[in-house]
Amino acid sequence: MRTIQAKTTTLPSMSATHDPNVANQNALSDEEAATLLDCLRTMHEIVRDKGAELPDWSECSGKDQEYVFVRSIRLLARRADMAKENKVRKLRDSLNMVFDQHMLSARKTKVEFDSLSPALKKLMGKATFPDTIQVPISSVSGCFPTTLTEDQLIHNLTNMSYKVLRTKDKSNAAYILLPFIETQE
Repeated sequence: MRTIQAKTTTLPSMSATHDPNVANQNALSDEEAATLLDCLRTMHEIVRDKGAELPDWSECSGKDQEYVFVRSIRLLARRADMAKENKVRKLRDSLNMVFDQHMLSARKTKVEFDSLSPALKKLMGKATFPDTIQVPISSVSGCFPTTLTEDQLIHNLTNMSYKVLRTKDKSNAAYILLPFIETQE
């Protein structure tokens, strides 16, 4: 079992500062205090609108205000998560459109392959049609930001659970391997 020791840093406390100039620099102006209170009131209204049972702002205790702050942060985090999920969903939809085009092409090729005679298939060295299709990485690069390199594309696709294969020839081309689905239902 590995033990990880966290590095701790002690920050100077505000109460330990006896220099009045430093204390004045850290004090809020009336305008800054009013802005922060307006933000807290707004956060209170939003959190209350989202179903939290809170008293009116004027009756909120310190615990209530802390709850409002924490709940606001959680709401923002949830929104960020939803935005990320939406971005990934749109990316997967774009990828699926490209994959569908390649799958249609593979189905047409399979129809042609099935119409070949067994002798011709034997000459070709293929008795059966492959059970996977190879989609070139270059065909999905338009689904991603243009600043990504091929290695970054491969990394992202692998993180999205796609199987990526590089050829062992001089071209070193990269392909996404997908299972061949004969008919779309």
